[in-house]
Amino acid sequence: MFAAENKFFKKHAGLRSAVYQEIVHSGLWDKALGDDFRNLMELREVADYGVLQHATREQASDAIQRARRILQAVHKSRPDFFPRDLQIEQGGEHD
Repeated sequence: MFAAENKFFKKHAGLRSAVYQEIVHSGLWDKALGDDFRNLMELREVADYGVLQHATREQASDAIQRARRILQAVHKSRPDFFPRDLQIEQGGEHD
């Protein structure tokens, strides 16, 4: 969404701040989607820097559902970002 507006970030902290200031606080996303984004960013930090900590299968499955909800919200607000035939479906047990 930011790239479409020629907004780019050098650090994840900048992206995180922009998501909350420009998307969540503006009402484009509700607080639950902001929480989904925060959770995914925290899990990304574990994946990148967690030496003794790893994501569990349950956390990974939860992350897929959170990412799917964010993609659905982006698709709803900007369907032009996605191919016409793309369907972002609800996941099942195999996620």
